[in-house]
Amino acid sequence: MADDDDADEPTTLTADGEAHPGSAKCYTRSDIAEMERLLQGKTTRVDGICRYADFRQSGDSINYTMTCRLGDDEQTSAVSATYNGNSATGTIRAAGVTVTASSRRIGSCTESSFTR
Repeated sequence: MADDDDADEPTTLTADGEAHPGSAKCYTRSDIAEMERLLQGKTTRVDGICRYADFRQSGDSINYTMTCRLGDDEQTSAVSATYNGNSATGTIRAAGVTVTASSRRIGSCTESSFTR
């Protein structure tokens, strides 16, 4: 699932058919590897907001369940994503809303956009 190169990924989000502008984020190899471990339950890192379960990978596609705490409530979402070389598409379905995201590689980067 992880690409051998570091990538800077601009992301476009669409919710119920309405596009929302994304911003370029830098996903390093370490970011991608950590996310894979988190989704597969193979890390000691704890995401205090969300839990992940039912991770399945088949070829370049993944599926999992994400349950996130929103104040006093929890929301469970079905997540799927497919990687295709230098691009990816994903879908999050929750509470009657479907959010889709697509991204494409635009170049190399050396510094992550995320804090650990």
